[in-house]
Amino acid sequence: MKKQILLITSVVVLTSTLFSYYAYSQTPTAEWLATPFIVDGKDTDWGSRPSYFSSECMLSYELKNDSNHVFLLFEIIEKESQMKFMHAGFEIAMKVKSKPKLKATISFLPQQRQRQSTPDINSAYNIDGMHEDFLLSSAYAEVSGFLKANDIMYRNINDNQEFTYNIGWNDRNIMLVEIQIPVSEIFDTENAGVDYTQIPIRLTCKLNAIERPSDAQMRPEGGGTRGGGASGGRSGGRQGGGHGGGGRSGGQGGPAADMQRTSIAQSFQAKYYLSKGN
Repeated sequence: MKKQILLITSVVVLTSTLFSYYAYSQTPTAEWLATPFIVDGKDTDWGSRPSYFSSECMLSYELKNDSNHVFLLFEIIEKESQMKFMHAGFEIAMKVKSKPKLKATISFLPQQRQRQSTPDINSAYNIDGMHEDFLLSSAYAEVSGFLKANDIMYRNINDNQEFTYNIGWNDRNIMLVEIQIPVSEIFDTENAGVDYTQIPIRLTCKLNAIERPSDAQMRPEGGGTRGGGASGGRSGGRQGGGHGGGGRSGGQGGPAADMQRTSIAQSFQAKYYLSKGN
């Protein structure tokens, strides 16, 4: 009987140890950057595509660091998600249980459009012109809760900002978002007794919803409907697809389905440890 109890106890202890090790090992460690990283809205110096993918927001992401900075990288793949970023906004909440505790946010503000209150994601509007318009109106993001900076983070137009970001599109029309945060904005680096590489950084990233127009705004001039109403028999969502190029697959969905996707806020969570380097 004692042998059975001892065996059961040993199995429980071993299982608990393995579970703790497995749970800890599932928290990614940021990739160490041995060479300088340029925050220019291009992915030519990333080395490789981001390692992690959010099916909720249809974007890839990763956290990297060197001895002085933390870098957040995002590839926003689908057109609908890009439109939500530009016209509804994107928020990053960062929590760190250090001393002092950090509860910070970065808010990318929605573009203020003069021509229409709700963007038409199916229009034939020149895509390059739309990107240029957005970048002209995206000179800064709002930040709060960091150890030193608590107001504005400017886009790194002249390559001379420490706490900064940049946005661009690659040749596949994937939206690229790069964010550079000094380590000293997240951790008290002057406290030599704290190993901040052992303290996880928790992220919650949210794509806001685009406000849908009212029924009155959607109704054609002169009132009334044609062909059985506004929905017109178009229904259903995307078939197949994936996160290859952000395009529409199968010809399904249509404007109503696209509007449905953009009118829902989406978010995901991630957790990282910083790398100690080589």
